[in-house]
Amino acid sequence: MHRELKGEATRPPAYSLAPQQRKLNSLLAEYNELRPHKALANNTPARVHLRSPREYSAKIADWEYPKRVIARYVSRNAAIRWKSYYWIMVSTALAGKYVGLEVPGNGIWRIYFRHKLLGYLDEKTLRIEDDRGRMKRGTNRKRCP
Repeated sequence: MHRELKGEATRPPAYSLAPQQRKLNSLLAEYNELRPHKALANNTPARVHLRSPREYSAKIADWEYPKRVIARYVSRNAAIRWKSYYWIMVSTALAGKYVGLEVPGNGIWRIYFRHKLLGYLDEKTLRIEDDRGRMKRGTNRKRCP
């Protein structure tokens, strides 16, 4: 499918995005509605496809952590602020999101994104480790200037 898409919709490329999109739409209509597929018993995808009964939500609902969990904002530098003067690297993928911190005891914090456990934050070393004690790549602490 990808070879056909590349050969028919991009060679030669159109002079701007609108004609390129028309070429792509034309190919997709032919591919899904006219061409039979061996994997579908020589039916077209449009004939076999069933629409999902679930509605797609364009907006992801805000997440609320339980009361026992402290929410911390992951700033643009991909870190959370700790005790006003340290930065602890979390993940660039979570910049602009909130993570949850839950303390089970002994200076170790569980760190979550929504319901997913990311790892454990050690208050002494200020590093995030996984459940096997391995440090997450790129985690470190920095003192604010």
